[in-house]
Amino acid sequence: MEDVSIEQMSSLVEMEENTTESVSTPSQINPDNYSLPLDRSNFTKLTNALTLIQGICSDCEISEGNIRCRTDDRKNLISMDLTSILDQRNIAFSGLKNKLILLNTFSFTSDTNENDNTILIEANQSNFEFSDSTSRLIVRRPISSYLNNTYVNDEDFSTIANSVREDAVLFRLTINNMEKKRLSKLCDAFCSNSIIFEFNGDTCNYYVETTSKDNVSKSVQNINLNRSIEGKKTLVNNLAVVLDIPDNLEITCYLVGENYCMFKSELKYFGIPVTILTKSRIVDINND
Repeated sequence: MEDVSIEQMSSLVEMEENTTESVSTPSQINPDNYSLPLDRSNFTKLTNALTLIQGICSDCEISEGNIRCRTDDRKNLISMDLTSILDQRNIAFSGLKNKLILLNTFSFTSDTNENDNTILIEANQSNFEFSDSTSRLIVRRPISSYLNNTYVNDEDFSTIANSVREDAVLFRLTINNMEKKRLSKLCDAFCSNSIIFEFNGDTCNYYVETTSKDNVSKSVQNINLNRSIEGKKTLVNNLAVVLDIPDNLEITCYLVGENYCMFKSELKYFGIPVTILTKSRIVDINND
């Protein structure tokens, strides 16, 4: 059974508006035309954070310091708050993996120049430019409509996030970093891209299995449900488990109508908040 496309979330029930009028920042940052000096540690933190998604997002569009896009397979929506590094600035890359190879050339530094610790990011209407005391890299600003992973605007996101309401919470779950790594290895060994949650009345548990069902690894943890569901299961895409983030995974599962779940998975990558929204269908426990 295939996971439900994140595109289908737009048909969910209405959500209360959470948009507030933005207040002008004292610095009056122009998000598209700026000059931003970063020390090398923050620049490395930025490129490492982008490296996390290079295998699941072909392109990257950062709007006002935030990533909020659908993954290439359209099964997840991922958001990342980079305002601690970029503040409210915009930046975009087509061919993210290739651009990161270029940006990582700034990791090579001279042993004789201890003061060479600043990388300057400059943006204008045509280019994004990266420079230090040794070289300058000029990257053409991509056309947003040509990107595969564009920023999801507030109007579309409010529809997608519609089901993420407190009165719809089915359960909450914390998976510690050790167990998350174990699940990731099991998914790899079983050639599975899903975690199965099985509902057994007032509780549920989760497991990973091979397609042939001859190998299975079940968690011993019983999760209390806020609503009784008997003889059902849901297969949720395993991105939140396999993403290489050394942190505990906080999952909140929301019930959407009678036939769907919305999984909100939250992690932090060295202080950078990462959130993944994944929708899955609830089916009969014997449904293959």
